[in-house]
Amino acid sequence: MSHDPCLSIDFGNAFTKVALRSGLSTPTKPVSDPLLQFDRGLNVCIPTLAVKVGVGGVARWYFGADAMDVPFNRPGCHFFHDWKRDFFQAAERNTEGGVLGAASQVAHSGPARHSAISPDELDRVARGFFDWLRLFLDDRLAEQNLPQVRDCITRVAIPAFAIDSEPEGRLLAILGEAGFRTASSQPTLPEPLANAIGIFTGGRNEAGDPLTPDHALLFEGTRMVEAMRARALHRSGPLTFWTLVADLGAYTLDMAVIGFSTSDPARSLMDTYYGKERFALCSEPIGVSGLTHRIRSVLEPANRAAFDAILRGSDAGELHLLQDNLLHWRRPFLPGGTSQPIGEGREGERIHREVDQFAEEAGSILRRFLKKYHYNRIDEVILTGGGMFLPAVRDSVFRVAEKLGATHAYVPARAGDPPAHHVYTPLPGLQARAGTATGGASVFFDLAPEILNR
Repeated sequence: MSHDPCLSIDFGNAFTKVALRSGLSTPTKPVSDPLLQFDRGLNVCIPTLAVKVGVGGVARWYFGADAMDVPFNRPGCHFFHDWKRDFFQAAERNTEGGVLGAASQVAHSGPARHSAISPDELDRVARGFFDWLRLFLDDRLAEQNLPQVRDCITRVAIPAFAIDSEPEGRLLAILGEAGFRTASSQPTLPEPLANAIGIFTGGRNEAGDPLTPDHALLFEGTRMVEAMRARALHRSGPLTFWTLVADLGAYTLDMAVIGFSTSDPARSLMDTYYGKERFALCSEPIGVSGLTHRIRSVLEPANRAAFDAILRGSDAGELHLLQDNLLHWRRPFLPGGTSQPIGEGREGERIHREVDQFAEEAGSILRRFLKKYHYNRIDEVILTGGGMFLPAVRDSVFRVAEKLGATHAYVPARAGDPPAHHVYTPLPGLQARAGTATGGASVFFDLAPEILNR
């Protein structure tokens, strides 16, 4: 195994997160910058955004954090949001495929969609964004005397349905041309897998040994370890501990079910337990970005311009307030500089119905995934991603697992939330936001060869 520094890119629809593991036994750290004021003080969310400004027939492009400085109402501006969906659109047609071995399957079903961006513009946006990202990262890493991008092995997390697809190959080619040294072995990770391992390990392998990972250290503090101890000390409890990890982002709902042996923690996940796969993944193209468009469609026409200005503007604080009020606390929101609140009366009722329907759809997707693999018990639930901040969504997802025996869930939480339901334990902010990035760069390639591919 190479001891080169490992850089992991969580290529998100709204934000991209990057994490660096500079050495084999060092902790993984998300790359941060005070200018990245889009995630309530974590400073790790890099806008996956491009802006084309045409002046006198000559176009000028801005990407990432630089694009957030372009005023929404500047003449001749074209903002490219949600282009990750367009990039992976062809892969959405994949209905099922193998990932990381024959026993691991990816479930997917979803309608194809028509792209709103031309192929030439999409290519320009993708290449420009990753060119900008490499320069941005080099500057941040140099400030901390850390290895530069060219010195790191890079892996990128993508939707599970995009593994072994044409868009995957195109993305790796773009990364290489931008100056990223992509890994020769498994340069991409399915987002559900990277997120699951990032959540379990917190981005660290304190054992420091890639061949014999110490699971008591890797998974310290989780309920799974408690079950392992009970099994070892008292010969009690389940032989297999079934954990569900679900991440709802702007573009996809990514889910993984992992069945850990409580009596033999190092046992391969690539086998079965009474006919059930110990490890399965699912990605579906449903996310908060789609919910936002649905909400826009039910707004009063007079409110849509103010809504659009907030979504495409550079004031992250106002965007957070809009989302908190309309989606989380379910109360009207008054945009700055206006006198007309968004979400009052019947308009608010329509918004609430869209949120509730979206939440039920997320629960239905999970239900189909669990049914496909015949899972009839879930012991642990871990919910991450921006979409899981919404009470309706996390309640809908948890109810599905609750019917299979789950009695507890780790959930994202934010300042100002009412006290969590007694079955919910708040996750730290970095775990909720950057689990996929830390999982991709941290212990995956210490852990996976032994557990997944034995």
